[in-house]
Amino acid sequence: QLDREVQLKAVAQHGFVLYSVIGVMKWTECSDRELLHTAVKTVGDTMRTASVGLRGDRELVLTAVKNDGGALRYADTRFQADKEVVILAIQNGYSARYLSTQFRDDWDVMWHAVGVHGMALCYASHTLCADRRIVLRALQNDGNAYIFVSAKLRFDLDVAIAAVRQNRNAIRHMPDSLQNDPVLQYA
Repeated sequence: QLDREVQLKAVAQHGFVLYSVIGVMKWTECSDRELLHTAVKTVGDTMRTASVGLRGDRELVLTAVKNDGGALRYADTRFQADKEVVILAIQNGYSARYLSTQFRDDWDVMWHAVGVHGMALCYASHTLCADRRIVLRALQNDGNAYIFVSAKLRFDLDVAIAAVRQNRNAIRHMPDSLQNDPVLQYA
């Protein structure tokens, strides 16, 4: 048995130590809130060890996703439907791939998602792929996100310029009429 004080100190220094503590203690999950809270402060992914009850603890979930947005995958499903928590998770690395359908058409959530990773545009609804502001924000991060731009904006010269300025190779995804446009050649 490990002394509680030693456990807390070790986990505070390196959150991954929680996995060793769980092994030594022969636990199948962590139901010790203080120990888990200490771990998720440094390694959000340790949320995966949480007991069912702790997966529903808002403070723990928020602490974990501040550290690692991917920790949201291990939280109670109600947090995956909580806009505030989802945006915080996205800002800290949570992939838009895991967004529920309700958020793929949510302007605020997708604004944050494409702001972090332009290619997140591929998970946006058709409506948002036609939203000029969302599209331009995505293209500022990854010009190749142009491939997900709606037909409505595909021939928009400003959209094309934004893509090419971020990544010259984005031009290969554009219609011939734009590829041959002299403005894009010098963008």
